[in-house]
Amino acid sequence: MSSADPITEFLNAQARAEAHKIDTAPMTLATADASGQPSARIVLLRSVDHRGFAFFTNYTSRKGQELEANPRAALCIHWPSLDEQIRVEGRVERLPAVESDAYFDGRPRGSQLGAWASEQSQPLPSRET
Repeated sequence: MSSADPITEFLNAQARAEAHKIDTAPMTLATADASGQPSARIVLLRSVDHRGFAFFTNYTSRKGQELEANPRAALCIHWPSLDEQIRVEGRVERLPAVESDAYFDGRPRGSQLGAWASEQSQPLPSRET
């Protein structure tokens, strides 16, 4: 994608994908720790606007800690049925607390409880309570 307005171009591509009933939320987020060691995982795209691409994460997770130490990241969004891949690279910034809180408050209660109870990125001894 090369455009004077990449956000508008992305939103147009996203609309095309959604018209084909493609789930446009999953994307790969690549980060690196302070020493440069990279890691990647799937996160969900929650919104796109003039500020950029928004996703939410636990600040104490591995990705949260890596972004704190090195606030540069890359995203890769792949829609194979459209033969389309979109790459985004840049600086990551925290959204205002009011936006994070609104997102969390809108999650299903079970998801909220899971987020409170788990130490993200840490192994669980079992699924028993």
